[in-house]
Amino acid sequence: MRVTLKKYLKVYKIFGSNVLSSLFASSLDFLLLLIGKLVIFYILMFWVNSMFRHVSDLNGYSRDQVIVFFAVSFLMDKLIQVFFYRGFQLLPGWINEGDFDRLLLLPANSLFLSAFRITDWNDILVMIPILFVLVSKLFTVGGFSLLSMPIFLMFVFLGLSVAFCFFTIVSSLAFRFIKIEAIMRIYRDFMYLAKFPPEVFSLGWTVLLTSVVPIFIIVSLPAKAVLGLLTWPWVCTGFGSLAMLFVVAIKAWKWGLHGYSSVGS
Repeated sequence: MRVTLKKYLKVYKIFGSNVLSSLFASSLDFLLLLIGKLVIFYILMFWVNSMFRHVSDLNGYSRDQVIVFFAVSFLMDKLIQVFFYRGFQLLPGWINEGDFDRLLLLPANSLFLSAFRITDWNDILVMIPILFVLVSKLFTVGGFSLLSMPIFLMFVFLGLSVAFCFFTIVSSLAFRFIKIEAIMRIYRDFMYLAKFPPEVFSLGWTVLLTSVVPIFIIVSLPAKAVLGLLTWPWVCTGFGSLAMLFVVAIKAWKWGLHGYSSVGS
């Protein structure tokens, strides 16, 4: 087990180093992309502050609590993009162009190679101002304590695990169908909705963004955890969703590989 973990960490380091080298080769593009993402983040923060000039709260949530939801949403989104979103996003192209054949020849798990092949270094730097906003607001809202941090980190890991399982299920469709990019775009659109607390939405939307596309599990649970607002129904829903998605993800990936025909076949 220890040898296997060490091997995969070494492989991930090689992948990350290769991506970083390519970014330094086009440093201007890297800088412009970074600036663009920071501008979007601060525009949304300005929008939230402007909204609360006209209302005192949002369905019981104060301005600072809503900003915490926004910051946690951005943080989870960036962590997902840093570690595995880009790999899953590019997988359909690798399959259609034949690059996936080379992954199957490598002595490592194909799912790991597919997901962690691309590390998005831009989003690592974007997380610095996001964390600054998050930490600064946490000390101005009620319900937060340092004891909340271990629980917060646990639900961050849970959210990342749920996202990984979800993308594994979606990406497995690429082995059977040519176009799945629309599903990825739907996820991106729903991620913007998850910047608000789930209580803001109707029951139908809450069910959709919890059960079908588990955005609220990914984002809202860590935000509620750090604000001290978690309830047992949400906790049970989170861990239950992870258990179910984990089983489905393993079966879906095997199903996808079973139906895959290499370019040379």
